Amino acid sequence: MSETQTPRINWFPGHMKKALREAIEKVKMVDLVLEVRDARLPFSSGNRDLEEKLGKTKRIILLNKTLYAEPRNLALWEAWYKKQGLVYLAVDALDFRSAKKIIPLAQEMIKVRDQYYIKRGIRPPPLRMMVMGLPNTGKSTLINSLIRKKQAATGNRPGITKNQEWVVIKGNLELLDTPGIMPPRIDSDHVGLSLAAIHAIKDEIPGKQKLALFLMERLLDQRPKDFIERYQITENATPESALEALANQVGALKKGGDLALDKAQATLINDYRRGALGRLVFEVPE
Repeated sequence: MSETQTPRINWFPGHMKKALREAIEKVKMVDLVLEVRDARLPFSSGNRDLEEKLGKTKRIILLNKTLYAEPRNLALWEAWYKKQGLVYLAVDALDFRSAKKIIPLAQEMIKVRDQYYIKRGIRPPPLRMMVMGLPNTGKSTLINSLIRKKQAATGNRPGITKNQEWVVIKGNLELLDTPGIMPPRIDSDHVGLSLAAIHAIKDEIPGKQKLALFLMERLLDQRPKDFIERYQITENATPESALEALANQVGALKKGGDLALDKAQATLINDYRRGALGRLVFEVPE
């Protein structure tokens, strides 16, 4: 199945439009923005519409979920970020030792502000940061790691955080947790399916069949040996035939012996998301 046959994918419900408006209003209240992206999609998991509205607000781009990103491709993207002059940090939000690296970088970025107050004998006000990003990029997980307890709701599906909430951290720090906000328009079918693969978009938006075939194409192209060995699929399989073989392999059958392809699709998608199928590349820097 070619990507050109996939209908254009978009997901920008009313609550995101409201969250976008509120984020734009509150950005003037913060010293800098922590933009959380998925390290598997270092470019497309950003939100250019939102970036344009940040104005001169300082920003740190956090490439989260590095454990799921292909290391060589991530290194290429880090070089690209440096070339663009972007401030970034590769992190694992589940690991406090990784997440805590954000704080000294943020403090360094507002050092001039703090020095202004210190020279006048005034204690600097709290460092206020807005945490923003697409759904399911790990914003709330990051906050929980920084405060070392579960305060922000988390889950392995998009759209958990619905409201904006301030969180106080030791060390004169305050974080504003915001809901995941998708861009109003997604550039291409490839980007839309890639976002669905990392679960920034709900499965039902593109449909599990299209998403499973999209993943199957990448697995057969990038990791054919690992994939064929895991599911005992013959070489030179097409995405469609491989999905049927997978249904047989995992016993996804309906009454009467017909293949339950929906179960095979769910198996493939879930196996990829939990890291059982290795690390895939969805985009490379130009």
